[in-house]
Amino acid sequence: MSQLSVGLKKLERGISSLIPHEGAAEKRANMYATRDQIALYKSQQDELTKKADALSEQTNMERQRVHEKQIRGLRNSYRRRSGLMAASSGDAPNEQLG
Repeated sequence: MSQLSVGLKKLERGISSLIPHEGAAEKRANMYATRDQIALYKSQQDELTKKADALSEQTNMERQRVHEKQIRGLRNSYRRRSGLMAASSGDAPNEQLG
């Protein structure tokens, strides 16, 4: 290197120590840190979405099960009774003779 380039390099280093700047290594480190934070956020978001989907699916299954129980209960309560209990079921008396 020539004396001129060595002198200019010293001058550049002196000026750069006075002026705050961000070097390429710092930029890369910040970029990698940001990228890692974004990846972590996305993974946490995906995990929360999966948990919410599982919870909603479980809630829907439980709701369906309760609904089916209610339907079965209503069907059983409206069934026509036969035998000895038919007269006491509160229905109108049978008009047929015999």
